[in-house]
Amino acid sequence: MAGAGTAALCCVVAAALAGSWVFAVAAALFLVYAVRVGVFIHDDGQDRRRFDGLGEQAASLARSGDHKSLVQFGRSIMDEAATDHYALWGLEWAAYGAIQSGNGDQMRLLLDEAIRCGAEPHIPAQLHAALGEFESAAGYWEVAVVEPGGEAAVPGLIYSLAAVGETEQAQRVIERARESHPTSEILEWQVWSHLASDDFDAAMALVESGCIPEPSPWGLSLCQVAAMRAGRHEASLQFATRALASGLDDTATLDTIRYNRACSQAQLGDDTAALAELRSLANPELLLHATKDPDLAPLHTNAEFLAIAGDADAPQ
Repeated sequence: MAGAGTAALCCVVAAALAGSWVFAVAAALFLVYAVRVGVFIHDDGQDRRRFDGLGEQAASLARSGDHKSLVQFGRSIMDEAATDHYALWGLEWAAYGAIQSGNGDQMRLLLDEAIRCGAEPHIPAQLHAALGEFESAAGYWEVAVVEPGGEAAVPGLIYSLAAVGETEQAQRVIERARESHPTSEILEWQVWSHLASDDFDAAMALVESGCIPEPSPWGLSLCQVAAMRAGRHEASLQFATRALASGLDDTATLDTIRYNRACSQAQLGDDTAALAELRSLANPELLLHATKDPDLAPLHTNAEFLAIAGDADAPQ
């Protein structure tokens, strides 16, 4: 594991922050907000039918992956809305579409609009996070978590605190969240917390407790690291196999899983498999410190390994 364990754990977190996690948060929080809008307009049957119809159109665009059209759809609702509730609902859909499509210009415009109109705090929080502005995102998440339904915003707060290096504060939030609503997502962050504190036995104990029956792809990568740091390399390889078969499409996360799998393979004496894994990495920068990684020590005198590591260190 790179840098005696620290760098590869950071890669696991960084990969999550660069991957699809923020999109899942956006989707979950939209459902919370959509329910609130439905409550606000329930007293007008005609209005409610219109709301339901628009919701079906928006959901259809989201499911189809046509996020550009979803942004346009949300903006059209904002422009035509007769009430502030409808306008904010359109803003939510537009923000979701912009985040999913990675449209930074639209995200910036929608962020300005969200702040101007006093939108629910999770909307600017999501937009700031998608723009990589995690310190600002954390401020909005802190407001969101104390509002009704605020437990849905807790992962966003943890995520943003971790991204700006506020590990201890993130760990305190995780502990409180685990006491009040120990969801699988919070428990995965608890595994991360133990790993960040170098408490590998506690991380592995939580993994083996069975309290996370269906880990997310990112959770599986954390389980892989926990097993590896606890010296349980066979288990680490099993988690790696599950993670790679989970449909992940984020290159950074996939590379981290493969690098860590190579470490376990090397520790188990399977040099051929470890070398093949290292050759498969899309990002050679992960190999820059491979010759000093104790988990790859069995390969350090292998000529093929030295050639792979040397290629990564060569000027591009």
